[in-house]
Amino acid sequence: MDRERLAELLSTAPGDVAASASEALAAGATFKLWPGASTAAEFRSVFRRRQRNALRAGQPSIGFAEGLRDLGAYEGVFLALGYVDDRPQGGYYFQLFLTPDLSRLITGFG
Repeated sequence: MDRERLAELLSTAPGDVAASASEALAAGATFKLWPGASTAAEFRSVFRRRQRNALRAGQPSIGFAEGLRDLGAYEGVFLALGYVDDRPQGGYYFQLFLTPDLSRLITGFG
């Protein structure tokens, strides 16, 4: 997936995380989509732990509660994972969850 296609997906997705990731991408933040897909259940488990760790550490974050809710509501089996990294500019590292065919952003958090 190229930058323009990811920007399109982010611009049409609802929520603050998609808007912030879209702005970061437009400003030149790096991005990557990992090849292949993993199960939504695996992602839910991993990112519940990450949310707890972030809260415990007092690490600023956005969208964790909504992202976990969206992951729980997702009816598919597999998801693709990507990121937009705006940390060098003082922003967030946005985790993005997409359908395996990369046609839709399911959720994300930073």
